[in-house]
Amino acid sequence: MADDRKPCKDAADLHYWFTQLQSFYQDVLTPMQEVTGKVKKMKYDLPDLVDLGWCFRMLAAFADDLRKEAGAREELIGRLVALEATKRVLADPMNAEMHVRGVYATGLPDVKQSPKLPKAGTDDFKALCDALGVAGDAKNSSLVRFHFPSVMEWISERAGRGDPIPDGMIGTYPVYRTTFRTNKAKGKKTDGKAN
Repeated sequence: MADDRKPCKDAADLHYWFTQLQSFYQDVLTPMQEVTGKVKKMKYDLPDLVDLGWCFRMLAAFADDLRKEAGAREELIGRLVALEATKRVLADPMNAEMHVRGVYATGLPDVKQSPKLPKAGTDDFKALCDALGVAGDAKNSSLVRFHFPSVMEWISERAGRGDPIPDGMIGTYPVYRTTFRTNKAKGKKTDGKAN
């Protein structure tokens, strides 16, 4: 991709608001730290402490809401990037690259196989326990619970080797994700916070 690429208008607008939020964060952090110092020195009476506590609760709720909203969109876009990059690689495996470089960031798509696990106590559950070597009575009790992220990683590794899914597992489905890493600007220092 050419180094002279410009971001689309929406990305440039969001980048602008990101830089404004960074500035706002720094503007708010200093008085927050000053208040913290005064609180530790008991400089406020109880009604003031209540008001300060409420202000911090509202700041935290606002920041958390913004984090959730941004995170949901990051996840949606990450799924789409991974799906489209996977299609591109499958269409031209010799020439296509899985990573995608934008102006601000590089997307590192990943596809994992997610298992459809059987419910405990079912015949499929017992068959899966047998396939995994779970001993006798343990598979018939509530002792065995699968750690979903570990099973997902294990199934993805098996799929990568071309191994079949084990007996008892109902099936798998692909999960598309992208990790976004901040590009280092040539000759410029990056903040390293947004990745």
